[in-house]
Amino acid sequence: MIKKPQADRFIDMMKTGIVLLTLGVFFIGCGEEDAVSTATATETVATTSTGSFQEVSSHPFVGAGHSVSGTVKTLKHSVSNDYTYELSNFNSQNGPDLFVYVSKDLQASQFVDLGALRSTNGNLVYSATAAQLANTDAQYLLIWCKKFSVLFGSALIQP
Repeated sequence: MIKKPQADRFIDMMKTGIVLLTLGVFFIGCGEEDAVSTATATETVATTSTGSFQEVSSHPFVGAGHSVSGTVKTLKHSVSNDYTYELSNFNSQNGPDLFVYVSKDLQASQFVDLGALRSTNGNLVYSATAAQLANTDAQYLLIWCKKFSVLFGSALIQP
């Protein structure tokens, strides 16, 4: 058996160390800071001093390769024409970088970002102003993974 020179053994150890360090960074990068809270949310629609909310539609969520369920109720304010989306009995498979979009299609080719998904289960409320939605033909509420551009689930928001 031929012994490797000490410099070659050192280089092999360095290569192994770099590989292990790279793997460690990768797994830490996909850790808990990317996950959405799994605590049950109990949000409700806020009342206003002027006007009221009228229900426009109520439709179930449909998963898209991921488990997503619940109902989204679309409400329109009688004075401001702003929209509120009430997610009831919502439940979604967890994932990194999940956001709520209002979109004209299921590919999120034209959308309004309503913010990060605050919890994977419970009752959640998201809002969009009439101005935000002015140039969109919003048809769907999407649960979207920004990190990988993947649809988790959707619900129709039109009557």
